[in-house]
Amino acid sequence: PFAAGVFAAVVMLAAIEHVPDHDRALAEAARVLAGGGRLILTTPNPRFARAAAMAARLGLKFREGFDNGLDLRQLTRLAVAHGLVVHQAQGFLVTPWPGPLDALEPRLAATAVGRGLLLNQLLVAEKP
Repeated sequence: PFAAGVFAAVVMLAAIEHVPDHDRALAEAARVLAGGGRLILTTPNPRFARAAAMAARLGLKFREGFDNGLDLRQLTRLAVAHGLVVHQAQGFLVTPWPGPLDALEPRLAATAVGRGLLLNQLLVAEKP
């Protein structure tokens, strides 16, 4: 393992949902971050897990294996529990491909209900 407090950033893009122990993964990220270091984490919105599983069965999506999603509230609680200060927790991405619906993203991101409809989630946290 890496020494404690040696990284300015830990980036976990579409990864946390593929580990069996979210708490342990966040604990390790917090441990290796230096003071002032940032955790940048993205994960699919777990609200769409059934649709993603169905798409995988139909051959429309590659099945990545272990899939244990977290919502933004759960991610925020874990980050705070490990001593991180959350600066940003939001949904993003209306559709998996670019198009005219992208214009809806700012409106959806502005409300709790709308954020729940976005496909992905972003958490940015800092180690004090």
